[in-house]
Amino acid sequence: MMRGEITRTAAVAALMAATIAGMAGRAALGQAPGGGQAAYTADQAQTGEALYLQQCASCHLASLQGQFEAPELAGPNFRNIWANRSIGDLLTVIDETMPVQAPGTLSDEQRTAVVAFILRENEVAASDTRLTVASAGLVRPDSRAGAARPVDIRPPVPGRLGTGPSPDSVDRTPEVVGDVIETPTGVTRTYRRVERFTPVRDADLVDPPDRDWLHWRGNPGAWGYSPLDQIDTGNVHRLQLAWSWGMEPGRSQQAPLVRDGVLFLSNPGNVIQALDGVDGTPLW
Repeated sequence: MMRGEITRTAAVAALMAATIAGMAGRAALGQAPGGGQAAYTADQAQTGEALYLQQCASCHLASLQGQFEAPELAGPNFRNIWANRSIGDLLTVIDETMPVQAPGTLSDEQRTAVVAFILRENEVAASDTRLTVASAGLVRPDSRAGAARPVDIRPPVPGRLGTGPSPDSVDRTPEVVGDVIETPTGVTRTYRRVERFTPVRDADLVDPPDRDWLHWRGNPGAWGYSPLDQIDTGNVHRLQLAWSWGMEPGRSQQAPLVRDGVLFLSNPGNVIQALDGVDGTPLW
């Protein structure tokens, strides 16, 4: 599920009184002082646990340890990445990216409940102050974690979980849309023209080129085998994720087709997407 930081006499007494009044005002809105720990209540965390198991556990696991592209949400990796980050950043990330099949569909109450559960699982004690989307404070204050300290993200590779997503993950279409063609049966939006594509001939379907994957199982005989030999038993262990792409909401079992380096995906809702196989950029 997953993005800064808010780091004497009579005159001094007046200033302190004003500061305390401001802190009290924030507390009434469920806000912790700027650089302190963000607050939540025990009942919010309990509600958030049920929501997490329903909406998030399939990717981030019931233990919050994460898997593949879903990062850890409880433990040293999470605390290292999110130490001294504002609670507002975490709420925003969840709003913009979660749940993965329908980002932005969680209500404010649901988002704050899930974050309260995450805080509890990272050993942050509950309080009498409710967490809201307007809350100030940090996910987890840590004096050892300087704002300028670089955070090393370890991308996932086969057999080893990563501490964050692949640096080349793509989950949004480009902001600039090229040609838009509308017909009675659909709309085609072109984001980048395909320069190297050649139409598929009947002869190609009968005997597909080695570099293409034109049938569900590769060829008319459904062999499910590629004659390409760049990857073999001597180097397969070095493979790692190059990029990822978030598909349309819904259930699907993918069997992408490939022609001239372009991947064609059939999405739920009768949506067909063409992606550049090199970097995952949506073409149309």
